[in-house]
Formats: sequence, C-alpha cells, structure tokens
Amino acid sequence: MDRAEQLKGGGRGPAPAGPAPASAPAAAKPAAKPAAKPAAKGGLSDEEKKVLARSSRIGKLVHYPWLGDQARERFAFGAPWCDPDGLLLLNGEQRAHFGRWARPSEFMRGEPRMIYLVSPLTITQTIITDCSFVSSLVIAASFERRFRTQLVTAILYPQDRAGVPIYNPAGKYMVRLKFNGVSRRILVDDRLPLDRHGRPMCSHSSHAEELWVSILEKAYMKVNGGYDFPGSNSGIDMHALTGWVPEQLRTDSGDFKRDRLWQRMTSASKFGDCLITALGLVPTHAYAVLQVRAACGVQLLQLKNPWARKRWRGAFSVFDRQRWTPELRKAFGFDQQASLQQDNGIFWIDYDSLLRHFEGVFLNWNPQLFKHHTVTHGQWPPRAAFRDDAVDLGTNPQYQLTVNVPPAGAATAVWVLLTRHSSRPYNLAMAEGRDASRDAFLTVHVFRGGARAHYLERCWMQGVYSNRPHTLVKFDLPAASAPQQLTLALAQYKPTDSQAGRSPRVDFSLDVYAQAPFTLRPIAPPEPTASRLTGAWSGRTAGGSSNHDSYVDNPRFLLELPFAASPVLELAAVGLRGGGADLADPAAARTRDARKWPLRSGDYRPGGCRLAAASLPAGRWLVVPSTFTPGTECGFELRASAGRLAALPHEAHGLQRQAVQGAWDRQSAAGSPNHGAFWKNPQLQLVLSRPAELLLRLRAPGTREGRSAAPPSLCVALFDGGEQRTEATGHGLSRARAVSEGGLYAYPAGGACLPRTPLPAGMYAVLLSTFDPYVGPWELVMYATEGTLRVASFR
Repeated sequence: MDRAEQLKGGGRGPAPAGPAPASAPAAAKPAAKPAAKPAAKGGLSDEEKKVLARSSRIGKLVHYPWLGDQARERFAFGAPWCDPDGLLLLNGEQRAHFGRWARPSEFMRGEPRMIYLVSPLTITQTIITDCSFVSSLVIAASFERRFRTQLVTAILYPQDRAGVPIYNPAGKYMVRLKFNGVSRRILVDDRLPLDRHGRPMCSHSSHAEELWVSILEKAYMKVNGGYDFPGSNSGIDMHALTGWVPEQLRTDSGDFKRDRLWQRMTSASKFGDCLITALGLVPTHAYAVLQVRAACGVQLLQLKNPWARKRWRGAFSVFDRQRWTPELRKAFGFDQQASLQQDNGIFWIDYDSLLRHFEGVFLNWNPQLFKHHTVTHGQWPPRAAFRDDAVDLGTNPQYQLTVNVPPAGAATAVWVLLTRHSSRPYNLAMAEGRDASRDAFLTVHVFRGGARAHYLERCWMQGVYSNRPHTLVKFDLPAASAPQQLTLALAQYKPTDSQAGRSPRVDFSLDVYAQAPFTLRPIAPPEPTASRLTGAWSGRTAGGSSNHDSYVDNPRFLLELPFAASPVLELAAVGLRGGGADLADPAAARTRDARKWPLRSGDYRPGGCRLAAASLPAGRWLVVPSTFTPGTECGFELRASAGRLAALPHEAHGLQRQAVQGAWDRQSAAGSPNHGAFWKNPQLQLVLSRPAELLLRLRAPGTREGRSAAPPSLCVALFDGGEQRTEATGHGLSRARAVSEGGLYAYPAGGACLPRTPLPAGMYAVLLSTFDPYVGPWELVMYATEGTLRVASFR
C-alpha cells in the first residue's frame, strides 16, 4: 500500500456518459469515450487507505490494488513459474476424477495460444459449479465480438503491443479483477487440473489450444478460495470482470414492471450498454442472454447454457416447428434445421416463458452512461446499544450528496452502489457453516436536506436490505434552480454473528454515478458520549408516559452542565417497544409543572429515542426516561454527549406510601373558592404521631389516559389543626399551611403535588378540590415518614 495514493487513477476515475435521465440509463454509443473528471478530487484519505489495505487480505492470501503498473510486472523466467500461493483447492467431483496438474504445453497437442477466437460459442463449463461466472464470460465474449471492443480480454496479462493477451511460455499470468471496492491484481500460473484421461477439469474453450477461458476462471476461483466454489450470481461475477454496475430484478417481486424491463433490455442490447444474464429454468443455474429482439409481433431472447448443452424445449425452442414460421425464421436469422443437428446450449425463448420459468434477470450497466462518478471507502463504526437501524441510523456512516441539477429539462438520474467488503473466501465461509444469509444485510437510505439522519420514517427513499455484496439504489432528481442536497445513510438491518463475534468490522465502498455534477462528502459523526448510566423500569418505577399519573414514578436523572452546551441525550433499551425521554429546566424540576418542560424526545420509539437540546445554559437539568405503557419492565442505558449524568432518588425516597380513594359527587363537587362553597369539597384528617416529612399527590384517575377532553385542574391544600373546614372557618386557600403547585390549579404529570414538607407532630386537615365543579373519582397518594401517619375521614 506504499503507493496506494495512485489508486485515485483507477478507483476514483469516473466513467464518461451517455445521455438519458431516469432510473434506467438510456442507450449510448458503444464506442469508448474519454474519461470525465471525478466528482471528488484528490487522493485517498488515510482511513480509506487502511480500508483498502485490510480488504486486500482474503483468507490467507493478499491481493493488492491495481496500480496501473502492469508494465513493471516480470513475466519472463528461465524455468516455468509456480504460483507461491500454491495450487487451488479442488472440489469433490474434481478430486474423485483427478489425474494430475499439468501445464498447457504438457497436455495440448498443438502449440498453446492465449486467444484463438473470442466467441461465446466456444466457452464450455465443466464440473465446477461456477455457471454464473461462465455465463459472465459468455456474455462478455459476445459483447467483444459484436462491438469489436475489448472488455474481458483487456484484463489478462501479459499483452502484446496491441493490447492483446498472449501465451507466456513461463506460465505466469496476471488478471485484473474488481472486488472489495477497487480493481486488484491476481497472479496465477498455468497449471490446470486434468482427469485420469488427460482432459481439463475446468472451464475451457472448444478450441483445444486456447487458454484465456481457463486462465480467467482460475484467477477468479483463486479469489474465491479455489475450484471448490459453491456458486455466486452473475451480476457479482460480471462486476468483478468488467466493473459494470450490477442490478438484479426479480420477476416475482411486487413492483416488477414487465414492459419496462423489456424496453430496457432491448435498448441495452442494441447499443451495448448492458450485459444481461438470467437465473432459472434449471434451478439456481445462470444463463447468458446473447440477444433481445422483437419481430413479427414476437418478443424473443437468445440464451446460452454455460454447460454448452441442455436447451429449452418449450415455446420457440429448436423443437417447436409450429411457431417457427418461415417468416419468423428469416426475421431472426434462425437456421432451425442446422440447430437440430447439434446441442450447443444456445436457444431462443419467448419473453412470457422467460418470466414464467426464470427467477430473475441480472443487468450490468456500462458506467460510461454517466458523466460523473466518484467512490469512497469506509468502515462501519462499532455498534453501541442500538441494535437495529429501525431504532436510530445516527451512528451509521452518512454522506452529504449535493447534485447540481440543471434548472430545466429532463430529470437527472443518480445511482448509488454500496459494496460490502469480504475478508473470507466464499467457499471457506460455506465450509465453516457460514452462508450468505448470515452476512450483514446492508442498504442505502436517502434523506433530503444533507444533514445527519436518525429516524427511518423521515426517509425520502428507502433502500432494500440485501446480503449480497452489492446493493444498488436509483433515483431521479427533477430540474431545479438550486443544488439538491441529500443524505445518503448507510444502513444494516441487524448485527449478525459475524459482526458481533468473529469479524466485527464491516468495510465498504460507496460509488455514486450521476448525469449532473455533484459533490460527495462524509457527514461528521455524532458527538461522542461524555457520560452514560444504566437503569431499569421495574415494579412501581415502570410508570409509563406522561399520559399516566404513575409517570412521576419513573427513574430520574440529573444532567449537570458546567458550561453552556447543546447536549444530545440517547435512550437505548434493547427489545423495548416504545421509549421516550423528557428534559426539564430547574424550575420545572421544583414545581413539576408540565408546561415548563421545554424539551421532549417526541413520539415513543421502539428500542429507545434521541433528544437534542440546543444552547442550554450551565446548570442542572432533570431527565426522565419512560416507556409508553405503565408496567413495561426493561433495562436501559442513558447517554449524554455533554455534562455528567447522575441518578436521582424517587421524589418520596425513604417515605412510606399510602393511598386513599374517593369521589366528588353532586354534594361534594364544590370547585374552587370562586364558586362559594369551597368547604363542601372532600376533606381528610391526618394525624402525625411525631415530626415527619409529608408529600401529597392528588389525582383524578382515568382522566389523562387516552381522552380527548382535558382533565380537571386540581388542588390539594393542607391546613393546621384537625378541624373540618366549614363555611364559618373556610376562607379559601389563604389560611392553608401548604398548597399544591404554589396555589395554582393544575394537573401536571402525576397529579397536583404538595411537595415534600417537614411537619411537626399534630393533626392536619386536607381539602381536595377542582377548579370547576367536577363529578368523578379522586385518589390521594400520601408519602410520610414510616409509622407516623394515620388518616381519618370527617363525617
């Protein structure tokens, strides 16, 4: 990696462009165009170099990035060159029939040649389960032959002065393959596995002395751990061979558009903008799509089975004499009689049958359809308590994309390709019991605005989670008078075993393609955590939301800010269905007045919530985390990006709880002193046997929970002496020793509160009132020093 800076020439170079907007790029001329300047200038950052260095190691082997220095590679040796990495692992069937490893000069009858004729007709798969790769070779060879442009043969070295791969008597070859975000150099020798009869047990050309198919396959098998390759998909393999942008369409998906796919395939096939393969017919088997054509009112596709045998036998097959009329055979140039003489695996199939019998279509798009391109590389940060992106995307890698869309005209197409790096050869991962379903499910979500995003429900365009190495997100931006700012938020559905245990790192590359100029820059990560505490909702402390009187029983915390700050509070609770948090100023902490709670986290969210406070002055702030429903027991973690968190005791800590229930009826619903019959409200006699602390809360049960009407405003007043308040003795609240909420009628969270007050031993009267006469139940919750309080009713 000493010269990794040079990667900007190959990894950051954009592809030139074709014309059209829309989510599918339109056709462009097949001729190559000069490369456009990248959207992001400059070299790789130190972090990107580390990512590419790490992802150079696949299993026990290291495959360095391609630096464009193929001319320096030594290919001439006095003796046959042997790959220092050793021979490739064989699959079971190869081992069962294995004869020997041999070089071309040792088993070919004629003089070996690297390329005799690049043709899709000569490529044959054998007993390696790499049909997707062979189909990719077939379609790439078809492209080269049809458009007379090097594609897959350009990645094989050594080459002559014309850039054509040549046979090397020393047996050393270098192949340029793109994986883990950049093109990389793969070195292989020409030792190939033969069976006991001297026949190659690898993919090969039907021209006996031609080598390019076998060498390219060997290089790709080396990257994937050996010939013991369980199979991939042709979109992935084609991307490795060509770097063209992979897209997969399933014909059974709910948003599948039949006519749109046909339009895209015919356009791409005509101009060479796309390489197409199909999956199906034989289950999990990939086929190369050689032609997509319509004539005489019939839509047909020409496919090749990489086995070079076993053709389609249904409608428009070589055996269908009824549908192949002379007119149709002429329109498609189909010699049915000659095709019946030999099964080479090539056949025609109608579009309806393809959709019915094939699972999906893989499209690999020429990046030259886009005028602008850039790529960046990164690593997922360690996951904290949030275990699912449905909770919070805020800690994920995010990028601000600013697209300078034109002020008028067609929409601008933007494609975003996320590539997950792999450090394990696929075959070894399978052998160890890890399959693709256990890889991270990744995607990219798109938000408007360009700021760091947290909540998925605010997403403008949601990506589809996939455990494939490549995930493509496409969207169009309409013409606008100002640049469009977007947030690209990388997302993973859930942490996997490989992330949580064996391999916690998830390295990635992010490619952005667009038809208008753009800039891409990383969004600064969230503020680090300055303080964190754990807690739990358990028993009475599982108080629920502020819709419930028991809200005040929730755990409470103090946030101390030594200086003015804009702290972010995060509540994390694994498995919680709905969590929220409130932040109160010092006055609210004393009065419990709900109107003085300046900041809440908003809707209760599964797994926790986030609360951002702007420009708080230095001081002490009360933090109350809560669940939506009372009685929900769960542990949690509370984090703050500034200041220090400290747990607070319950407001009645150390006191004994008692509760009395009753009701305001027609006679006792007297309302406040304004209504002239204040003394008729319910009254209780309290007796303190010795000096004690007392805290009272008056509630109207059921009036706050899920009702549209406002609950009654309440007041609890404490009077000295054990005498009942009467018309003669009652002078409103003026003679009360203590009154809830400072004498204001209110119904804050938890009910009207007479705060914790020290009292001498003696008798007291408590009067319970509403502001306006109200008929309904009441509850008085009393906390007092243990063993000191006795309650009696006045008659």
